[in-house]
Amino acid sequence: MVSWTPQVKVLRHPSIACFLSHCGWNSTSEGVSNGVPFLCWPYFADQFLNQTYICDVWKVGLRCDKDETGIVSKGTAHGHVVPGQDAPQQYTEERLSLPLVLLPYTI
Repeated sequence: MVSWTPQVKVLRHPSIACFLSHCGWNSTSEGVSNGVPFLCWPYFADQFLNQTYICDVWKVGLRCDKDETGIVSKGTAHGHVVPGQDAPQQYTEERLSLPLVLLPYTI
């Protein structure tokens, strides 16, 4: 484990399938500018508004919704992140070399 890493450099790496983010503005702008889909897990303040833009306006991310007890469980992303070879063509055109692909919610 490292105490710091260059986030922009990591987000630019072709093996990054998605970005689990608290949706702070710097992280939001870095993820969007690098074309990485988000799993949004806001904590406070503007992060909830940023999540709304990411998920509802720009449609480049998914919410990590809390369960009835207010907890985001480890199964939250299950069914939304799949091996790249199993993903539909439309989700892999931009990032063909990814091992995982983030799929949109189907409600």
